[in-house]
Amino acid sequence: MNTQALGVSVTVESLLARSELATLWVSRHRLLESLDRRAPLTTVCGVVGAGKTTVVRQWVDARESTNTEDESLVWCTLDQSHGTRSGFWAFLLEELSGAGVPAAGSMLNRVERGQMPDDLIDALAQAVNEGDRLLTVILDNFQWAEQPEIVADLVALLSACHGLYLIVTTMDDQLVADAAQNASIVVSRITEDQLIMTVAEMRTLLQRGGAGEAADQIVEQLIRDTSPHPMSVLFAMDQYLAWPGPGPWPGVDFDRLAIITHRLVADSTPQFSSSDNFLGFVNSLSVARRFTVDLARLLCGVQEIGRHLVRLRDNNMGTWETNNALGELEFVWRDYIWTRLQRAAGVREGTEYILGQRRIVAEWYLNHRMPHPALVQYLTMKDFAAASSIARRYFRELLTRANRETVDALLAVANDDLNRWPSLLLLNGFYRVAESGLTAQGESFMRRYLVALAHQHSSDPGERLSDLAGQATVNALLGHSDLARDFALRGREIARDLATVDVDQEEILASNSLSLAHTMLQLEAFEEAEEMFELASAHGDPQGIVVRDALTGLFALSELFGNPDILSEEGRANAAATVPEHNVSQQITSALYHVGRAWGYLDSGDADSALVEATAGVQSLAQPQRWGFVTGTHIFALISAGQANYAADVFEEYRRRRADYWGANYLDSFSSFVGTTVNLCSGRVAEAKFYVDRLVQNDSLSAMSRALYSLVVSDQDAAIRALDMALNRPIYTPRIQVAFWLMRATAALRSGSRDLAVGYLSKAILPGSKGRLRFIFTCISHEDFADLHAVARERGGAALREYMSELATMAHFMPQALLNTSLTERELQVLRISQHVATNADIADQLYVSVNTVKSQLRSVYKKLGVSDRDEALALASKLGLFR
Repeated sequence: MNTQALGVSVTVESLLARSELATLWVSRHRLLESLDRRAPLTTVCGVVGAGKTTVVRQWVDARESTNTEDESLVWCTLDQSHGTRSGFWAFLLEELSGAGVPAAGSMLNRVERGQMPDDLIDALAQAVNEGDRLLTVILDNFQWAEQPEIVADLVALLSACHGLYLIVTTMDDQLVADAAQNASIVVSRITEDQLIMTVAEMRTLLQRGGAGEAADQIVEQLIRDTSPHPMSVLFAMDQYLAWPGPGPWPGVDFDRLAIITHRLVADSTPQFSSSDNFLGFVNSLSVARRFTVDLARLLCGVQEIGRHLVRLRDNNMGTWETNNALGELEFVWRDYIWTRLQRAAGVREGTEYILGQRRIVAEWYLNHRMPHPALVQYLTMKDFAAASSIARRYFRELLTRANRETVDALLAVANDDLNRWPSLLLLNGFYRVAESGLTAQGESFMRRYLVALAHQHSSDPGERLSDLAGQATVNALLGHSDLARDFALRGREIARDLATVDVDQEEILASNSLSLAHTMLQLEAFEEAEEMFELASAHGDPQGIVVRDALTGLFALSELFGNPDILSEEGRANAAATVPEHNVSQQITSALYHVGRAWGYLDSGDADSALVEATAGVQSLAQPQRWGFVTGTHIFALISAGQANYAADVFEEYRRRRADYWGANYLDSFSSFVGTTVNLCSGRVAEAKFYVDRLVQNDSLSAMSRALYSLVVSDQDAAIRALDMALNRPIYTPRIQVAFWLMRATAALRSGSRDLAVGYLSKAILPGSKGRLRFIFTCISHEDFADLHAVARERGGAALREYMSELATMAHFMPQALLNTSLTERELQVLRISQHVATNADIADQLYVSVNTVKSQLRSVYKKLGVSDRDEALALASKLGLFR
């Protein structure tokens, strides 16, 4: 490999293998003495150019010059052809056979034929033990063969031999040393720190090589800026000798040293055989960790890293991509690298030069939409203003794809600094919640964030939007529904304004609109959530996580409420096929994905698949009580699958947890509608009445809850009053609109107004709903629908008849028969007798039970029917048809 294109005056081969190397070398007695101790296994470990091989060669030369006939020395230089077990043993057996080791030749023939003898180790050990000479085997460049099975073979061989000594040179000796020590084999290790040249050794080598008066200058630079390995010393001396002038020599060019050393590693290490750039080098830490530290030290000596990277690119170092170079720099600047640099070279992290280089890299990351490493850079620099700006601008992306380095950098920020920068405090709190749930510590961070914002009021609309979205999110997380709603609505107004006037804050607008949308979903403000999802999708990066999450939210709302205008058919198909990432911060997006798919299956009549998706949606959430529409989807899927009683139990548990979370008095219209429906479907009239009595809204869903209960108890007038109160109010979604008019038509038909019923039915026919919108919230019984269908066939037009025939294929009607199963047979018997006798004693006499038993059964009847006395119970039972 000629490096003239790199501006280097020597070849790589000449640097390591030139004949002058032997004459210039300095005898290093301290290392030779370590080899003389003759442990069964000796490892010499260091980076390329550290002098491992030369030290061992000096020791071998010394042994051979004084050697008697009692020792055989076998030198094996390994390369890429020896990386397999068969390749390694074929080479070693050939060398041993040449050294006269018995049995090596016969086994070599078998290995070369592709066989690995089971008795290989035992036969070799026997041959070595029976020999009359000690055997020392040097495995040079063992990194090419450092495979677990080869290491295991060598350790077994050492354990079985009493006349074998093994010397290994490698870049990383951990694997072989650990395996030997585990087998109780004594190991002597010469480490890279020992290979580093002393000042005296460097001066001697430089003076012998002709460095002359520049020797002291070179030594000083090498000590300050890199690890003074023999290769570094030789290369620095080459630069001095090749300097053509004019003027004094400027000193060691560490740019060139870094490039040359990288190319050496690329040719000398298995992991680099196909590597053409620094990224491949950085990814091979198991072999060259210490060399990477040296490279970091070299890079830190470059005046401008930007210029350095341009030079590397222009020098044709292979397939060069700038992001690879920046990926290396990100590695170079990790904390443990800096710790070693500070200790070994006196580099200080807070110098103006270092801070300037960090800013260069951080700005590059931001320009390429990589907020995580940019945030780490600014946090490390303690530039909290810049870090806070990134947190505001990319909050959702930082939360969604947080890596360990980002989390650690943020969690390391001091509390006082966090209190001054609320956006960092909020991100810190969410990382803690993501890792451990809403523990006391996580809740404390959230409350500190609210306190910090209470004393800060930004005039910048983007920052104000970020603050309001954060306050809405935190208050929702802490269960403060009213405050969450207030902040979310105020944030929506600012988001609307930003969308029309400020094109420079699109990332902030998109990220915080998505946060507002998720808060709105928790509060079941679906129309507002849709608007915020649309803003996020319109102003975010089309390829970014914010837009993908927003489109998933629109997909869920589109399917939940049967609204084809929210998302195109192509958009729905893409969202349904795109599985969100599975991680803590993506819980709600994953749940939305499953919710959308569940409603699609409900409309197609596939109850089993709908239940699978709805269950997955609930299981995606750590706190499903915060997300009523997800639980509601699960409830309707259970009802459609014929599990109404179980669904009622599930919803009651959800209601209890939601009350604990949001407060006992907090019930929104959607959850109330789900609770009313599921309890009526399971025959729990009193429980259904519980939800109806607590409704305070007058929206369409609240009206449908009141009307549904009234229709079940045959109070048509009350149903009509409830629905008519919402007639002039806008109905947000097609699915609710269809269900609303079907219920209104049912009430009219029960009251004898057939023409009026047909008119209401006609309003249930919506453009775009044909063949798609078929699940109508289980809002009417099969018997009532059959009556409506008959009226439509009798008096309706062709479109109405066709639509009603399509709806008739559904299996999602309220199972009216379940209404009669709430009371036991004995309770019904007591209730029927109550129509004709006046006292509990008379009932007891007829049933041959005690009066207390009758009282107990009547109390149970009252509770199940939601009434307070016998007269109310008899009246309601009559309406329900319990006496027929």
